Amino acid sequence: MIITAVQTRDLSLIQLCQQANAALNEGLRAGPEQQAEPIARAERTVNRIRDALIEQLRRRQAEEDMSAQRRNLDEVNISLSLMAGVEFPAGAIHKKKLRQARKVLKQVERSLAEAGEAEG
Repeated sequence: MIITAVQTRDLSLIQLCQQANAALNEGLRAGPEQQAEPIARAERTVNRIRDALIEQLRRRQAEEDMSAQRRNLDEVNISLSLMAGVEFPAGAIHKKKLRQARKVLKQVERSLAEAGEAEG
């Protein structure tokens, strides 16, 4: 049995994915001067997801098959890379990368839900 229920400060990983996606949506809708804050908020939230997945892998790696968690961690790292790539370009933030990051996080959210991640 794969255990995926991980709480970080009273929020499940699914809720954190939802928060990060909401922040990305806000960043996509915002004008150039207002984009940085929601994107930074999304990145901080995805860092929390990554840290929780790493902790889960460390605790459970000897006990059970953790391939789903490793896959989720890989996807979260992809999302972080995409977000980091938009924060440092010369010029406007690349909305295509934000949309890709959002899509990856939605995949992680679905994977967590399918694995039985508790929402609170």
